[in-house]
Amino acid sequence: MEAMREAWSDDRLDELNRKVDEGFRRVDDGFRRVDADIRALRTESKAELISLRGEMNERFAQIDSRFGQLHGRFDGLQRTLIVVNGSIVAALIGLIATQL
Repeated sequence: MEAMREAWSDDRLDELNRKVDEGFRRVDDGFRRVDADIRALRTESKAELISLRGEMNERFAQIDSRFGQLHGRFDGLQRTLIVVNGSIVAALIGLIATQL
């Protein structure tokens, strides 16, 4: 036991303490860099997401406009089908009436 106490003098303990402090400083610097990188990625991701939302809203507006145009065409097609089906029914009724 006596030999160990002599081996761990104040100078050696101070040296160990300095090395431990250095290690903690390096780890702390590493965490600061990682934290800064994460903050930068968050900022970049938010900017990209805002840009993407803008593009998506613009495209959805274009699609809504196109559907609005198609709605008018579908109304016209529906009227045409009703007239054609009405004509066919009237022709069938006329045919049946002439056969009786």
